[in-house]
Amino acid sequence: MGPSDSDIASMSMSQIVSAMIERNEELKDPVMGKYINALVSKLPQTIADAVEADKRDRSLVIFGIPESASDVSSSRRQKEVEDKVTEVLDVLGVECRPVEVYRMGRPGGSRPRLIKLVLPSKSHWASALSNSYRLRNSGLSNVYIRKSLTREEREHEFRLR
Repeated sequence: MGPSDSDIASMSMSQIVSAMIERNEELKDPVMGKYINALVSKLPQTIADAVEADKRDRSLVIFGIPESASDVSSSRRQKEVEDKVTEVLDVLGVECRPVEVYRMGRPGGSRPRLIKLVLPSKSHWASALSNSYRLRNSGLSNVYIRKSLTREEREHEFRLR
């Protein structure tokens, strides 16, 4: 008789995989061995994908915020971006500090680069998006926000237009 459901539920992922390998050494099932090896090789990528998806689920893109002059130091430009993002979050009524804030792309184009920000929780993200209408009636009427999308999601939305 094997371990109980509660015993298995309390095991870590590595303990479960080790138990599977141990059990398969007794059974000597080559097909099961292949499945276990495939699972072990995919786990790190699956975890990385889950972390990336969680981060994207808390990410927003802001556009319409003008860039600083190019003669300003990079640290000063970053500070100005963070100050503008704080101003946007104040208008939206979101009480948090972003985990990450940065401009995307290369500087020097005809339009200001997009700003990506990662918020600490999904609830802050939802609050920011649901209050985005507040930007229209503030001094930031040319500033817009949207959720962060993967390349595939952006292409799909473009085709729908």
